[in-house]
Amino acid sequence: MSAKQLARIGAFFLALAGAGPVAFAATAEAPLSESVLSGQVEGAPQLVLKRSVDGCEPRFLPDTAATAFRDSAGKVHLFATWQHNYAMVGPSLDTVKMNCALLYKGAKSPDPAAFDDNAWLTSFYTEDGRTIYALAHDEYHGYEHPGKCAESAKNRCWYNAITATQSRDGGASFEHPDPARSLVATIPYRYGDLRMPAGMFEPTNIVRMGEYYYVMASLLAPEKGRSGVCLMRTDHLADAASWRGWDGKDFTVKFVNPYAAAAAAAAEPARLCQALAPEVLKWHVTALVHHAKKDVFVAVMQATTTFPKNAVSQDGVYIATSPDLVHWSRISLLMPAASKFTYACGGAEPVAHPALLDPTAPDRNFTEIGDRPYLYYTLDHPVTCRISTNADLFRVQVTLH
Repeated sequence: MSAKQLARIGAFFLALAGAGPVAFAATAEAPLSESVLSGQVEGAPQLVLKRSVDGCEPRFLPDTAATAFRDSAGKVHLFATWQHNYAMVGPSLDTVKMNCALLYKGAKSPDPAAFDDNAWLTSFYTEDGRTIYALAHDEYHGYEHPGKCAESAKNRCWYNAITATQSRDGGASFEHPDPARSLVATIPYRYGDLRMPAGMFEPTNIVRMGEYYYVMASLLAPEKGRSGVCLMRTDHLADAASWRGWDGKDFTVKFVNPYAAAAAAAAEPARLCQALAPEVLKWHVTALVHHAKKDVFVAVMQATTTFPKNAVSQDGVYIATSPDLVHWSRISLLMPAASKFTYACGGAEPVAHPALLDPTAPDRNFTEIGDRPYLYYTLDHPVTCRISTNADLFRVQVTLH
């Protein structure tokens, strides 16, 4: 895996001053409750996508947490994609196969104000299986555009945002419904205003609670003292500007376009999310689902013993639970797993992008899980002891109780 791709997996852990990874800051909170769910893997891992066989392009690799939806014809679309976005399609989550029809890619705009450079589709929601709303993780790579990067380290020219796309044909194609109004969330600073990487990163899948739709993303703006997990919500998926971020008490953070004239007058603290439950969510949340029997939401994350140091005793995939998406339990180990950040030559192959999906989910968006979902994850196969682009998508069944 290239330095850029490795950093993208945990950009918010990178020390912008070059001193090593940084972790989300913790604050004093009330004593944490234990997770109402625990679990363990069951059986052998199953190969879902083999890059060398199923990859639609030579550079393709599964590079996001797996997420899925069911279209109006009953077909399941599974995404674990790259910046050229493809889906695996089939009659069920158990039988999807790669479809090499290109669904979406960023425009590679050299203008950071366009928020349309490189895009990974990460978050989907549909009510009818015909209109699918999707969020994209958008990376502006200044180092790929002449005159836009004077830094020797590529990551110092990396600016991130979340944008909105939509499919009107059941997932056969995606586009910005209104390119001029597709920005969902970013930081109120322009490219180059802060030391980079900086911005809003990798939104999870979308879940619904009551009249609102929620997603978690990672905020990186350490110079302003705001890095961590950002909880966002909207009551109108068709309106990219309707998303609001958590301010520590309520959803009042209105994301502004820093290139808009009015943005200059905006008060900075009111335009940045407050880190959600930093005493628990110390790592990027890769997936968000709802356990029907326990009636709790489940956050999935990959924790390491290094970032932050000694926060856990074992590298692996962890879960935490919440009744309301705001108050979170202690984390619970779901599967021991090596990390790209702690991989040692000759050690276990590293895991990334964990997500829980249940083939028996009753909803179109696979946000509901029972007691025996599958844990999806990518597995990197290092080449000559170096992290590479040779990654495949696996799943293993887990038992929750």
